[in-house]
Amino acid sequence: LGLYLLVKILRGDFWYWMPVGGNAEIVSSIVCALFYSFYGVDGILWSMLMNSIISIGIHYLTIRNSISKKFTFILSNKNRITVYKLLGLGGALMWNSLLVLGVAQATRVFLNHLEGISAVAYYSAAFSLSALFLNFILSAMSTDYYPSLCKVANKPKEANDLANNQLEIGIYLSLTGLILTLLFAPEALYLAYDKGFE
Repeated sequence: LGLYLLVKILRGDFWYWMPVGGNAEIVSSIVCALFYSFYGVDGILWSMLMNSIISIGIHYLTIRNSISKKFTFILSNKNRITVYKLLGLGGALMWNSLLVLGVAQATRVFLNHLEGISAVAYYSAAFSLSALFLNFILSAMSTDYYPSLCKVANKPKEANDLANNQLEIGIYLSLTGLILTLLFAPEALYLAYDKGFE
């Protein structure tokens, strides 16, 4: 693999081999392994910093190589309204994400102040497990939902019925998973993390 990467770099087509978000994990893994092998635990921070810098460089070079000509984007009045609606939706989603992160951080600070760092560890572990389970459900549902939604995109009633069905399935799956997580929480923490959670 190393020889293959070296040949690609020398021929100058390395960046076409590595698309944005594609195989950058290989470079990140190599950087992490090098920093960790030379510096141990102290190298983790520097490997994260170098991975960020390398990722920015890879994305910059990929975009520079893929965009060969400049183009202009002209907005008609209809497109302008659509863009404003999309910007409003994007702003609402971004605000929602910031609120979720803020509430999670405030909860950690509150737990640390009230119960100590062990309560924060339990909370973070439980939050990670539930997020893992929820992401699993959402990715499985999106595999089925998005293609079906594209078929009925121009039929509002069918699209609404499909969204309601997917929401109902998601609620059933989530409730079942949450109940199972509550019932088997000690075993789940022991399997996912460490014996220290006993």
